[in-house]
Amino acid sequence: MPIRTCQKCFTVFEPEYATRICKECAPRRCEMCGTRLTRANAKFCKPCKVLHKRNKAKQWYLDNKEQKQEYDRQYTDSHREEKRSAVTRYHRKYPDKRRARVSARRARVKACTPPWAPYRDILAMYLSAQRVSGCLSIKHHVDHIIPLKGRLVSGLHVPWNLRVVPAIVNIRKQNHYSIRHNGVM
Repeated sequence: MPIRTCQKCFTVFEPEYATRICKECAPRRCEMCGTRLTRANAKFCKPCKVLHKRNKAKQWYLDNKEQKQEYDRQYTDSHREEKRSAVTRYHRKYPDKRRARVSARRARVKACTPPWAPYRDILAMYLSAQRVSGCLSIKHHVDHIIPLKGRLVSGLHVPWNLRVVPAIVNIRKQNHYSIRHNGVM
C-alpha cells in the first residue's frame, strides 16, 4: 500500500487497509460490542463498562471468596453493637414501618396455616424453643424447614415443617431452602 497523509492530523502513515485517517485519529470502538465511542480514552461504551465492572468484581470475589467471607465476619463481629443500635434507632424513628412488616408476617403465617393444622403441636414447638433457650443460655428460634416465602417453593405453617434451631442458624438461613441441606438428598 502507498504511504498516505492523515486528513485530520496531517501525519504521514502507512495504512493497513484503504483509509484516509491514521490509527490515532480513527474513531475508537468498544472492545466488547464494537460500537463507536465518543470519548477518546474510553475502552468500553457505557452499558459494556457496567457489565465489564460487574464481571470483574464477580471474578475478584470468586478468586478471593474465603478472604472476603473472613473479612465480612470480622467486620460484623467488630461492628455488632453499632449495627444493633442503628436498627433500634430506625425502629424508633419509623415504628409504623416495623408494625407493617410484623403485621404482614403475621398475615403470611396465618395464610400458610391450614385450618386442619394441630395448633397444640405448633404451640409446643414454640414452647420447646423457649425451654431450650433457657436451658442452654443460647437463643433458639422455631425455623420453617421449607420457608413460608421461598423463591423456589413455599411451605406451610404445620408442625412437621417446624424445627428448633439456634437463632444464628435461622438468621443465616433466611428464606432459603436446599434439598441437600435438609437431609432429603
